[in-house]
Amino acid sequence: MRKIGILTYHFADNFGAVLQCYALKEVISEYEEVEIIDYKPEYINNMHKVIVNPFKIKNLTVYNKFKLLVKHILPLNIYRTTVKKMNFMKFRKKELPLSEKTFKNAESFIKKIEDYRCIVVGSDQVWNPELQGEIDKMYFLNFGKKYVKRVSYAASIGKPEVSEKYLNDFIKSINKFDAISVREERSERFISKIVENKVEVTLDPTLLLDKSRWVSISEPADIKQEYILVYDLENTNDITEIVNELSNKLKLPVVTYSNKNIYHNKVESFSNYGPAKFLGLFKDASYVVTNSFHGTVFSVIFEKKFITIPHTTRGNRMEDFLYKLNLEGRIVKEKNDLESVNYKDNINFSIPNKILECEKEKSLSYLKKSLEI
Repeated sequence: MRKIGILTYHFADNFGAVLQCYALKEVISEYEEVEIIDYKPEYINNMHKVIVNPFKIKNLTVYNKFKLLVKHILPLNIYRTTVKKMNFMKFRKKELPLSEKTFKNAESFIKKIEDYRCIVVGSDQVWNPELQGEIDKMYFLNFGKKYVKRVSYAASIGKPEVSEKYLNDFIKSINKFDAISVREERSERFISKIVENKVEVTLDPTLLLDKSRWVSISEPADIKQEYILVYDLENTNDITEIVNELSNKLKLPVVTYSNKNIYHNKVESFSNYGPAKFLGLFKDASYVVTNSFHGTVFSVIFEKKFITIPHTTRGNRMEDFLYKLNLEGRIVKEKNDLESVNYKDNINFSIPNKILECEKEKSLSYLKKSLEI
């Protein structure tokens, strides 16, 4: 019997990438057999090796190539990366049913596409040609038999529009899809202009599972005291000042993703944790400070006291999410904003949860209709 396949960035050692893949797999598997198509394109896979050769990675400036080279030749960083990779491999082996064969390009997959009655592309920036350096045929499935249904779920182009350089190929490729959903409203506005099918905006897959499902696969971290969890994907003066101020006011130590010693009361870094312990950190945290979209998502799922400091280049997505849930009051941009958000008070999640349930129903409805399940 032919099954459903998922195509996404499941191989990236990134909490959001792996957990959104897990969530989509969980939802679809309630109705039908599903597996993750083990596609590992070199342009992404190169970034997640223990020893990285940055000069093989497309679309990096010379400065960033040398910066990445220095980062990956330091012995301590090699150790951390190795431990992190092992933890992610353990999670994938346990939780993600991968295809028997690994594919490195579309040509190697052509004969196997007929193993699937439907392929779901997404979530993540699977339609971002700037990231890929080209229109990746694999994520657009512009090959193979037409009877294999092509569906996207919460796919992203990474930017408001696709650049002129890739636009013609993008239009030809995306029009082969039977159903299209994207994760950002700005992507929906752009793609709706160039396709015949209706384009829908759907929730990030992590939001399709409730708190109990995430708790069931979490693992406790070895932290024996209350703590502020800081999921910081970038280190800025603002987040440093805010975290140090909050730590002093709440008299709580800091557990952070960053390996830098920029927080006064830091007790541990979780940069080499796997996804299961990452979830455990959110479950047990007394407070969360983050400039990550998925950090914001799991703060809401676990109903934590939290503040979001918008990322300097990716902040729109987290701000849009919080405004949609009437939680824009949790957005802090500088230390002086702390008092105005009533940082000590518990958050009433009743209205946000009702909004999420409504959005979840819409997203699940799109998925069931598109997959005919």
